[in-house]
Amino acid sequence: RANALKMPFNNNSYSALWTQHITMNIDDKKALMTEFYRVIKPAGQLLMYEVLCTTHANDSIKYPLPWAGMSEDSFLDNIHNYEALLHNCGFQLKHRQDVSATAIVSIQRVIERIKQGEKKDPGLEIILGDSFLTMMGNLLESLTNNKLRVVEFIATKSSSPS
Repeated sequence: RANALKMPFNNNSYSALWTQHITMNIDDKKALMTEFYRVIKPAGQLLMYEVLCTTHANDSIKYPLPWAGMSEDSFLDNIHNYEALLHNCGFQLKHRQDVSATAIVSIQRVIERIKQGEKKDPGLEIILGDSFLTMMGNLLESLTNNKLRVVEFIATKSSSPS
C-alpha cells in the first residue's frame, strides 16, 4: 500500500518526479510537496500536470467529477497557491502553462464519441461506468467557465543537497 505523503524511497532518489491529476485527491498539499522535494535529487525536476481551481470555493464546482462524487471528496487547490507552495517547499518554478484549451478539445471529443455510441476505450470510461459521461460533462463545464484549469508546472530542486 502506497502513501504519497510517506513514500518508501530514500532521500534524493530520483532525478525527476511526474504527477498527473493526483493533487486534487490529497488534502495536505504542503506535506505532499515536501515529500516530493525529499525524494528528488539535487537539481532534479518536479513535473506536474494538474487540475486546479480558479476560485477559492471548491463548492462552486459542479460534481460529480472523475475524481470525486462530491466536493467533500475533492481537495482542489487554487491555482494561485501553487507557485507559493512550490517556492515554500524549496522548489524553483521554471515553467507554468495553462493547457486547458487542449483539455477542453479532448474532453469534447470523448463526450461526442460516447454520445455516438462508439466503443469504450479502456480506462476511466469503463471503470466509472454510466456516471462517466456526467462527470466529463461537469468537468467540461467547469473548464469552459474558467472555474477549473489544467496546468503544467516544471519546478527544480536546488543543486545543493538538502
